[in-house]
Amino acid sequence: MKIAILSTYDNIGGAAKAALRLHYGLKKQGVSSKMIVQEKVTNDPDVFGIKTPINRFWNVMAKKINSLSLKVYPNRDKTIFSPSFFGGFSYENYRNQFDIFNIHWVGGGFLSTHTIRKIT
Repeated sequence: MKIAILSTYDNIGGAAKAALRLHYGLKKQGVSSKMIVQEKVTNDPDVFGIKTPINRFWNVMAKKINSLSLKVYPNRDKTIFSPSFFGGFSYENYRNQFDIFNIHWVGGGFLSTHTIRKIT
């Protein structure tokens, strides 16, 4: 079984640390686990960050575009929130490589709600 763990970060914040612990635990049990992240900070060779310049640019733009929609709600609660209308992760590039996609915190322009709908 091949598992992809999707997370905006691999070791920044609580959700990312939980995802990384899950990744290490799966590997320790002999399961094929890879993390796909928007921003990689670890040296783990099984963690893959966004590499191509166009994808990195799109991730930055998606984060900015997503935050624009929040401007119409100036009185909203200021907790972390991402509407995830746009995202830089392309499910089509990974569809046939993994049996399971485990989704952690994927806001901030990494994974759109449209893409989440496509994951089977």
